[in-house]
Amino acid sequence: NVGKKPLVATLMDVIPITHPEWTTSSFRSIKNYFWKRTAKWADKIITISEFSKIQISEKFRIPKDKIIVIPLGVAERWFKEIPESVIANVVTKYQLNKDFFLFIGTLQPRKNISRLIEAYLSLPDAIKNNRPLVIVGRAGWGCRDLVNKLSSNYFGSSVRWLEHLPEDDLLPLLKGANALVYPTLYEGFGLPVLEAFASKVPVISSNTTSIPEVAGDAALLTDPYDSSSIALGMQKIIEDPNLSSDLIKKGYLRALDYTWERTARETLMVYHQLIMESP
Repeated sequence: NVGKKPLVATLMDVIPITHPEWTTSSFRSIKNYFWKRTAKWADKIITISEFSKIQISEKFRIPKDKIIVIPLGVAERWFKEIPESVIANVVTKYQLNKDFFLFIGTLQPRKNISRLIEAYLSLPDAIKNNRPLVIVGRAGWGCRDLVNKLSSNYFGSSVRWLEHLPEDDLLPLLKGANALVYPTLYEGFGLPVLEAFASKVPVISSNTTSIPEVAGDAALLTDPYDSSSIALGMQKIIEDPNLSSDLIKKGYLRALDYTWERTARETLMVYHQLIMESP
């Protein structure tokens, strides 16, 4: 503890340690030093998934019983019902067809967008025709080449980059998608998956890191390092309406279990327990 006061540290993941190539280099060594020291000082560590717990324990050499998993929650707005007319208006506003695949997230290396585009472009013409891949998200770091290609229409008119959307447009656009395709390489939790579940949209995501733990059997999980695996997932969603419908039902029920009230309650319990145990 610090000054004999009990200390709780919240660590989401260990990406800067396990994958420094996916983080900015500014003051990396100093930040990592203090990050590790904080983890060592803490009486309890809160993290957001069993996957992150294992990673923290292994990389920081911290006993697992010192680490408590408290999942994140899904904001109520993602459960909001949106009239079909509103969805149609937003789709028209961005000059999209009524059918499209959607990715939401900041453009950065671990989000795996280049491989997603490769997967999409490999799909049969019968699926790609009139069904674009829509990418929503700000340009992050380490994506200059991708941004240049997206901005110059390098991939053709069927790959659309909408950059950042107003809040009022994001949910209708998500609800209008055939699927959220989120083939991330690494997540400490993967909240976009649950947000899509709450929005009643089928999800294609990754079979690695925390995603299987969070998604359960409610998403179609693919190998994010294999574009053909991602493409097969996209093809299955389009060609099998029953699969899509089943995933929507399972996803919505799963999202109901993840509330911010639960997150807050369990977090408070950690602090309360530590105070009670302190001398």
